[in-house]
Parts: sequence; C-alpha cells; structure tokens
Amino acid sequence: MNEININIPRLNPFPSNVTLKRWLQASGNYITSGTEICILLVGPIECSIYAPHSGTLLHLCSEGSSLTPHQRIGQIQPRFNLVPNVDLSSSPIARNVFEIESKAIANLASKLDTSFDEAIHFLSLCRGRIILCGIGKSGLVAKKIAATLASTGSPSFFLHPAEALHGDLGILMPEDCFVSISYSGETDEILQLIPHLKRLKIPHISLTGHPNSTLAKLAQFVLDIGITQEASSLSVVPMASSITSMAMGDAIAASLIKIKQFNENDFALNHPGGNLGRKLVITVEQVMQQNNLPYIQANVPIKEVLVQMSSGMFGMVIIVDSNQVIEGIITDGDLRRALNKYQEQHFFELRAIDIMTKQPKTIPKDCLLYKAEQLMLDFKITALPVVENGKICGLIAKHQIK
Repeated sequence: MNEININIPRLNPFPSNVTLKRWLQASGNYITSGTEICILLVGPIECSIYAPHSGTLLHLCSEGSSLTPHQRIGQIQPRFNLVPNVDLSSSPIARNVFEIESKAIANLASKLDTSFDEAIHFLSLCRGRIILCGIGKSGLVAKKIAATLASTGSPSFFLHPAEALHGDLGILMPEDCFVSISYSGETDEILQLIPHLKRLKIPHISLTGHPNSTLAKLAQFVLDIGITQEASSLSVVPMASSITSMAMGDAIAASLIKIKQFNENDFALNHPGGNLGRKLVITVEQVMQQNNLPYIQANVPIKEVLVQMSSGMFGMVIIVDSNQVIEGIITDGDLRRALNKYQEQHFFELRAIDIMTKQPKTIPKDCLLYKAEQLMLDFKITALPVVENGKICGLIAKHQIK
C-alpha cells in the first residue's frame, strides 16, 4: 500500500453548504486535517480528486501505473461531477427508503391467495429438501431463506442455477421441492432448469414480481412479490423488491414453524454455539443466585425492607410466608413510588405488605435462559424470582443471562 500526501492550493470559495471536506467524504476519498489530503492507493490503481469550482482534477496514481509522470497531475475531465449547491443531507433519502420498503411489504398481504396455502401444504409434506434457487441479488435472498428454513426444521439449501447447469443438478431428488426467486420471471439460467424439474416431478414454487412471466407460467405455485417502485431513484437497483422477496421467505418459514410445531428446544439442537446457543441449552438453575437471597416476611417494617434491598444486588426483595412460598415482591421502583405517595413520617410506619406487588412474575428453575430473557423483555423487568413447587429457590437477573 502506497501512501501519498499532497497539499491542495487554496481553491475558489465553495458555497457555504459544500465544503471541500464534505465533498471528499461524499466522493469516497479520505481527508485528514486542514487542506492536507491523504490518499491510500493499493497496487497499480488510480484515484482522482475534483475541485468543483476550479474544474481541476488532481489525478493521483501509485507506482506501477501506466500514466507518465507529467500526466499524474493535470487538467483531466472528471468522471463524476458534484453539483455545488446539492444538499448533502442523507436523512430525507433514508426516510424515503424506509417508507417505500415498508409499504412494499404491507402490500404483500393483499397479494396472498390460495397459491400460498397450497405451496405451504406441499412444503410441509416435503420428504426431501427444499431447494432455493436464484441469481444475483435474488440468489443472496435465496441463501438467507434457505438458512432460515434449515435452522427451523425444514432441511434446505441454496442451488446456484449456473452451477446446476454444469453438474450440480445431480443433487436434486424426486422427494425435493424447488423454490425459484426471480423478480422478472425471465431469468434464463432458472428457465433452463425447468425441464429437469418436470422430469423428476419436483413441485416448483416461484417467487416473482410478474405473475404472467415465463417462469410463473411454468411453476405450479406462484407467490407474487411485486412492487410499485424501487426505493432508489436508480430504479434498476433491486431494493424494495429484495425486501419483499425476503419477507415472503420469512412468511414461508413462519408458516412451516407453526405447522411442524417447531419449538425452542428443537431450535437449540441446531444452534449449539455462541451466545444464542448458550441461552437455548443452559437452564435457569445453572446460573441463578442461590445464597443470601433478599427475602423477608410480609409484616416486617419498611426500614428492614430498605436494609435487605441495600444488602443485595438485585434491586428487589421477595416477600415469603413461613413455608418459603412467594407472596409478593418489592422493587426499588415500588419504594420510590411509596416515598412520593406518603409523607416521610408515615412512610416509615409502613410494612412490607403495604407496598408489595402481589402475584409477581416468577420462573421455574428448569426453564431455559432463553425463556427467562424473553419474560424479562416482555414485562420490562430486570430480575426474576426462581421457584420450585411454588417456593423460592433462587434469583436470576438480566446480567446473568448475557
């Protein structure tokens, strides 16, 4: 890597909304401080810096470039010109992208018909694998859908259509189901596979934005992923159409999860590694706090509640009866609300039973960490009493799950 530092002479003043630094950042170059510009060049390549007002293009190149030395800096026609008065703020563009793509997904619901139910029926009965096929951006979406299906109880993998035409067709089996993704419905590489699918009598489901396309006419089931506009002003770039393809894939996966009654325990078998895997195989009992639990009985004065809560690290105390059965909890939030509700002299006359929350959320000790985390997220709490046969046996906090 060659590092070239140059000093650019003072240029004609820029409009207030376009600084040299902002222009260089927008054009993909890197600026350090002041007017010194640091360009990092890799191998025999070239890069350019254009000064909009003077019309000067500073052309830099690394060693090994075909340009002669006197050509390396000079008056050269730039490839891209930045309009000096353009607004470089990208927030309106981002908001427009979000709006267009969210509408595209919302419109999918109106496109659902009996083809979706029939396609899901065939996929749920598939005795082989679900083969996802696409090329370009559709191929990348197909890989994601295949990965989701494979991890949720539906054996699946991605088949590249070009590779399939050069030998990989041998992996197809009569028990398989085939899902093609082509927004145009005219992808030649996929169309060439159709005779082989028919020969093996493999069910074919097509995700396309053109239900009257050649691919749609040759498929048994057609799922419409059509959009009214792409999210970019450059309409040939697949953005909203890629999002609708992926959303339809998620709808397929969610439907199969429901039909197959695939649950967290099944999911855990496919995800043994990483933080997610840990939450899906380790139980609450294995990480919960078991010693020095902050529990008291309902008739103790509020002063003892404060002492017990201060001595622990969970921000709560648990109220139990003489048999260790949980009757309620008091959190630091309950204490703050009581302080605001009662005058100071009356506050210290209270007992635990006066401010405790009855029938608090608890979790059995044999539950997975994943369940505990979901319960905390759903009810916006940071710790849970752990129970066995209704009796307190531990405490688990959010920080113990991560």
